[in-house]
Amino acid sequence: MQPNRDKLWKILSFSRGISNEHLNFESISSSGFASFHSSMDCTMNLCLLFSLGS
Repeated sequence: MQPNRDKLWKILSFSRGISNEHLNFESISSSGFASFHSSMDCTMNLCLLFSLGS
């Protein structure tokens, strides 16, 4: 019974590691996307201001 449990534990910890990596990747990409999006908004607003001002 013991070897089977060891195998199951390895699989569980392995899948947990994968999900942690995935979560890290998700948070990194989402924060990167958010900052990219806000800088795009800034640029768009500046363009609008300049076009309205002139």
